[in-house]
Amino acid sequence: MTYPVNESLAERVLATLKNTPEGLTDFEIAGRLDAYLSSVNATRNALMKRGKVRRSGVYRPSGRGGMATVWVAA
Repeated sequence: MTYPVNESLAERVLATLKNTPEGLTDFEIAGRLDAYLSSVNATRNALMKRGKVRRSGVYRPSGRGGMATVWVAA
């Protein structure tokens, strides 16, 4: 099932990544935008499917004990 994307959040996520060339994890994006991690994750995933965002190949600590993918604007 596909859920609708909050286009306002999508614009904010993409702008944040464009303004951060070194990229950000979903955790970092959520913190900068004061948004729920689940919303950022779903929105970033939709942006990835649209070809607007891609994996950087870098990982950083997630804040939950694991490693998180660093995302960059495509």
